[in-house]
Amino acid sequence: MRTAACSRHRPPRGFTLIEVMVALVIMAVLAGMAWRGVDALVHSKETAQAATDGTLRLTAGMAQFEYDLSMLTDTGAVGALQFDGASLRMTRRQQDGVQLVVWTLQDGAWQRWASPPATRIRAIQEAWLRSQQWSAIAPQAVAVLPGVTGWQVYLFRGNAWTNAQSSADTTTIVEPPPPPASGAASGGAGAVSGGASAPDGAASAPRARVVTIGATGIRIVLSLPQGDITREKLLPPGGTGVAN
Repeated sequence: MRTAACSRHRPPRGFTLIEVMVALVIMAVLAGMAWRGVDALVHSKETAQAATDGTLRLTAGMAQFEYDLSMLTDTGAVGALQFDGASLRMTRRQQDGVQLVVWTLQDGAWQRWASPPATRIRAIQEAWLRSQQWSAIAPQAVAVLPGVTGWQVYLFRGNAWTNAQSSADTTTIVEPPPPPASGAASGGAGAVSGGASAPDGAASAPRARVVTIGATGIRIVLSLPQGDITREKLLPPGGTGVAN
């Protein structure tokens, strides 16, 4: 009877300090593992989102670049296509006139600037001169693709790819001598020019002249931290007015 009475009045036994500490350690380990998993999931999501955004920006930029090239036109006032090592300038058709477009590498980004449409030669020439100073057009430029460390432009001329800054767009050809003028063989009036006649048996010498080889294609190489990206595009038929 005494034992039963003592057991009824004994206070309930709780956890010991060691048991509490073991439980806390287990909970801390589980929380750390859970946090690491959540952090890895968030990081992978951010990486995937950044890659997707970069791909979309690259695709949109290339589409705009190719569209500019498809509308290339030669005004005769300025070069229709010119690359100086940092900037590629081109004149393109617009619904309201002719527009100067500049693709350039500035501030670690591939950027695009476009002038207002021009209907007068003087306006397109002024836009061309203005585009020579980046500070003058930078506020209106659009950063198409960030993270670009370098770029190069090649033109397809004379059945080969050449640097756009090279002089490979010109060649020297030799033309055959012109046929003798009417009456030259008989010593008529046509054989005399300026009061002097050519010696007997003398033939006109061939003439050499420099001609321009029109570019039919363009290749650009963009250098990114992930590697180089190369794109090629056919140029519109006809004279492109490529200049160095």
